[in-house]
Amino acid sequence: MSSLSEEQQIDRLTRLLDVSRQLSATLELDSLLQLIIEVASELTFSESCLILLYDPQTKSLEFIASPGVRSKEIKTIRVPIEGSIAGAVFKKGSPLIVQNAHSDPRLFRGVDQFIQHTTKSILAVPMMIQDRTIGVIELVNKKDGNNFSKEDQTTLSILASHAAVAIQNTNLLVTLKKANEELKALDRLKSDFIAIASHELRTPLGIVLGHATYLEDILEDREGREQAEIIIQHGERLKNIIEDLGNIDTFQSGKSRLRKSSIDIRKLIQEVVQEYQEMAETKNISISIDNPQGELKTTGDKEKLHIAFGNILKNALIYTNDRGKIHIKTNRVGNFIETSIIDNGIGIPESDLEKIFERFYQVESHLTRRYGGMGLGLSIAKDMVMLHEGKIWVESVLGKGSKFTVLLPIKIE
Repeated sequence: MSSLSEEQQIDRLTRLLDVSRQLSATLELDSLLQLIIEVASELTFSESCLILLYDPQTKSLEFIASPGVRSKEIKTIRVPIEGSIAGAVFKKGSPLIVQNAHSDPRLFRGVDQFIQHTTKSILAVPMMIQDRTIGVIELVNKKDGNNFSKEDQTTLSILASHAAVAIQNTNLLVTLKKANEELKALDRLKSDFIAIASHELRTPLGIVLGHATYLEDILEDREGREQAEIIIQHGERLKNIIEDLGNIDTFQSGKSRLRKSSIDIRKLIQEVVQEYQEMAETKNISISIDNPQGELKTTGDKEKLHIAFGNILKNALIYTNDRGKIHIKTNRVGNFIETSIIDNGIGIPESDLEKIFERFYQVESHLTRRYGGMGLGLSIAKDMVMLHEGKIWVESVLGKGSKFTVLLPIKIE
């Protein structure tokens, strides 16, 4: 039978509920722990409440919350696991009531000596995260001289759970913040590298291509011209990579601006296909276009949309095997122009679909080695589409092919 009156029980439940609300309302750990020790002392009529957290480096318990003006000094004290009541609770992972603490050999007397205090009784319960003990919360000395009760133990156990959750939330927040800072630092380094690489490589590459083109024109022997042509081909490939890097740098830095003009998407698609026709013929891939009659116009940056559709088509050509097929269809859907580029290539694993538009992301390393690429084209395509307030997505079945769809709003200015 409870030793508390009905009014006292209601008061306890109300105060515990208040702590729960505070826990969900703030992530300020110190204020939460201070509230917990105040409520614990108040509800159990105890002189004080202390919260100790296990420190794996020192393999001891440290005070992280304590009442009174000397709380900062108390935090410098380390409580050993062996030879302390708190340590016994930490090791066993279960509550412990010591009614006559002064005669218990496990009593750690460091705090009493430090603050000139006498510990008469202790109620200690473990703070648990799942099945792992992370610390201990202690009540010291009942004010009314009575013994600690099972009701006190239940109350403190509830508050210990709140304290453990507060500590875990703070640790998770700190870990997440640190990870975000590291990611931001890496992203800055990557952006700096992209900017430097795209800038510094342009001049020497231009010289190499210029000399190679000159040699191709003046060399009379066939082998020499073929070697010059190989240099030009690989140089052009590197030039495309540099241009991709430049596009990424411009977009990331926020410098990208739209040079708006009226664009007929049907004609733009035809121009893109014409540009990549030679690449398609090399692999004997047929490209068919299904356009409705009439114009499909919008306002936007023609060059950027050319890059977007070009990168998608190039991706389809790369990952479609010889003698494959690519079909492009454009339609008006409400106030949007929808363009789909459909291939019967190798397809994309379902696990990669959500990441396919991320910068530098490449589908499975063995495919990268076989088909090449840096994982930039689709990311740039997405950037260009988003600049036009459009959407891009992919549907794919591994081994059967992919369908990339671009949805652009119709804007007439």
